[in-house]
Amino acid sequence: MAKRLFAASAVAFCALALVGAGCRSTVPEPASSVAVAPTATPTANTQATTPDEPGSWVPDTRGPWDGALYQTSSSDGLAFSGKTLVLEQAGVPNLLRLPDDKLILTYQYFSSESRDLFDVIAYSVSDDDGATWSPTKAVTLSWIPTPAGPNLKPMDPTLVRAEDGSLRLYFTYHAKGKKSAELYVAVQGEGDIAATFVTQATPALSVPGSFLLDPAVTFFNGVWHHYSWQDKSDDNYHSTSSDGLTFALSDDISLPMDFLGQVVPVGEGLRFYGTGQGSVVSASSADGETWTMDAGSRAPGADPAVSMLDDGTYLMVYTAANFNE
Repeated sequence: MAKRLFAASAVAFCALALVGAGCRSTVPEPASSVAVAPTATPTANTQATTPDEPGSWVPDTRGPWDGALYQTSSSDGLAFSGKTLVLEQAGVPNLLRLPDDKLILTYQYFSSESRDLFDVIAYSVSDDDGATWSPTKAVTLSWIPTPAGPNLKPMDPTLVRAEDGSLRLYFTYHAKGKKSAELYVAVQGEGDIAATFVTQATPALSVPGSFLLDPAVTFFNGVWHHYSWQDKSDDNYHSTSSDGLTFALSDDISLPMDFLGQVVPVGEGLRFYGTGQGSVVSASSADGETWTMDAGSRAPGADPAVSMLDDGTYLMVYTAANFNE
């Protein structure tokens, strides 16, 4: 079948990100291993401040820096309504709800006000179920391997809380000496989004000849599941893991949607909120392997993040291609 999605938009948000711009929640088991330092020389996850005029570092071509995040809500997870602007110049959101009901929204940010905040994995926090969000702050990552080229940075964040209270940040990164971008994971042992995440020494998953974009990760029925859409195929990657640190490929998943979004627990199964032809669509699964499309579409836009609030409401934050609309 023909490639779905708004292909140009998705590629702009993700494939374009690989040449200079960056492009989901459960309560899993704790990791049995700890982060260790890589052999490669680490690089800082920031850019040096320069006396440039504000916004002069933003490319004058169309790209993910033209995006924005909007939020909407639903009582049943299928029919969403409302549209509120969350943040301009951002994309690839992920929502994590903590036991204290605090919401953490992670995303790729492309600030035109601060060069240090251009094309970085960033976050905002809400203490009132998404009614208001804290100012943007960059996630701090240590032990990032040397990049494969200039301006290549960690991107496409997915934040997951482990049963021991630690946080894991899964992301896409293209390291020096590698032919394509891979899945990486960084751990914050104290569960503090504002503290430093330690990046694991080796990638969590590599697929030779293919870029692993926009990871979605969940822990379900004793197994860690990772999903990524395929940039050169109608299929979606699926891999599994016993510890959430090293994944092995399973059978591809073929559906009339791209697994570009977030996977969340719903009842005794999972629902993947992903990207269809110009809109957010979803599919359901009882085992994380076999999926069935839900009828209709959920919302306009693409690459959604979804979390259930304490009152049963579903909150969605999705990406719009042009924040000037």
